Amino acid sequence: MVQVGDNVRAPPHTKIRDIFLEDDTLTLWKPSNDGKQYYLIPGTLKDSTLTPVLQSYYTKFDCVTSTLTFDDAVPIFASQSTTLRPTDDYSVLRDYHKIQGLWFKPDLEERLGPDDESSLGNIKLSISLATHDNESIFSNMNIYFLEVLDYPAEDKSVSRLLVTKTRHNEFEKYDMFKPGGPIYMTESTEVEEAIDIHYLRVCTNFAGKKWRHEVEFMLEEDPWPMCKIIPVNNRCKKRPTITVVRELGISLPCRYMGASWRETLAGLFVWSLRTHVVWLVFERLHDKVKLALDRATGHVNIKEVIHTECPIVCKTLFDTYELLSTFIAKCENEQDLKDLLEIFLSMHRCDDGNCSLVSLKSLNAAHVLPGILFLLEKTIACASPQFRYGLTSTVMPWAVMGYYCSDLKIRSHRKMVIFISQLPGVNTALHGRPGSPMSPENGRAPSSGYGSAAVTPRSLYIIPPLFRRRRGSQFSSVSSVDSP
Repeated sequence: MVQVGDNVRAPPHTKIRDIFLEDDTLTLWKPSNDGKQYYLIPGTLKDSTLTPVLQSYYTKFDCVTSTLTFDDAVPIFASQSTTLRPTDDYSVLRDYHKIQGLWFKPDLEERLGPDDESSLGNIKLSISLATHDNESIFSNMNIYFLEVLDYPAEDKSVSRLLVTKTRHNEFEKYDMFKPGGPIYMTESTEVEEAIDIHYLRVCTNFAGKKWRHEVEFMLEEDPWPMCKIIPVNNRCKKRPTITVVRELGISLPCRYMGASWRETLAGLFVWSLRTHVVWLVFERLHDKVKLALDRATGHVNIKEVIHTECPIVCKTLFDTYELLSTFIAKCENEQDLKDLLEIFLSMHRCDDGNCSLVSLKSLNAAHVLPGILFLLEKTIACASPQFRYGLTSTVMPWAVMGYYCSDLKIRSHRKMVIFISQLPGVNTALHGRPGSPMSPENGRAPSSGYGSAAVTPRSLYIIPPLFRRRRGSQFSSVSSVDSP
């Protein structure tokens, strides 16, 4: 155990402020320190006690991660730079709005991968840390110890540090080699001239109680050049049941809530195909995700998903689809998509005989495909597999995407399309292609205006419990269907 030196007392901690909540009180404070150590763990440390202290109180880490929602992560991929912003947390940084950054936490590379779970969001940004002192992100930036925040309801304390190239004289610089603090750096015992970085996982809180401890870094510099992308399972303790009042224009971050890593990754692929940043996204994927992607797509015959035959489509249907593009952009949950389908079918039904059939070759791919991919992304994010099947069969059949993706020569692009096609509920049936019994050239009209559609709009439209919305309602609720 840690030994306390004779007649040596730790200097008192400094309280910054109490934060009063409805059912709890949080304490924001600074731990005491002297020239030799920080006092986040009990007692005065001596050289002979450092090894057992590391074993009892600290955990080694070799990367830092930041978990984001899908909608927060996408702008980062699009701009190729991290969206830095001031914090709205209970932190001293609330008083310094010019300081903007992104919160990261210590992690281990070996733990990162498709099996990761998070209640915070769907996508992790991961930064691997260099093993040598002169290359470490912590050695080449200014580190400031901001505060410790005690959470009585969870019996934990969180230490926060600011990592930046900027000098902030109003904050106390942190010494990585001084023991007893939230982060402690030592020379590696395994690799010569290398370093080991540890974070504190057990501490004493402001009142002196032994609590669980976490560490957070506010990285003020743009970390994007160093980041890897890791989709994770988003496991909310309780699916949101938020009600949206349309008249107030409230926007809620409900997309991809409770999504599996497969749904998140498929949605990310659809977005990247739509925005033409496919290479960027694929190259940023974590190695374990790429391995999982290889396993998921390696056994699939590409001709089963991507084909070269041109389907016959209904041009009127595409015109109707274009008219609803603004509505599609506002879809945030399954109820919105059900409303969209109801509006769509009320405006146009191909089996009413009012179709204008044309070859897909006559339509501009750059004009047609982005809208289909946009709706597919919304469907993956918000719809249950059953409803997802209905939409991909009726409004955006796979034959269109399969045809337009038939000339993909780059392997990563093809993998993305194959992976999307394997998602539960995505209908990739290619029945009714030209030359088949269901095609128009063989005397049979294509259902739903597409040669590949397996479900007609009318057959889908007459299932009230699944697709009809209660009339007169001005509310739209977040879907509570669990992800597969």
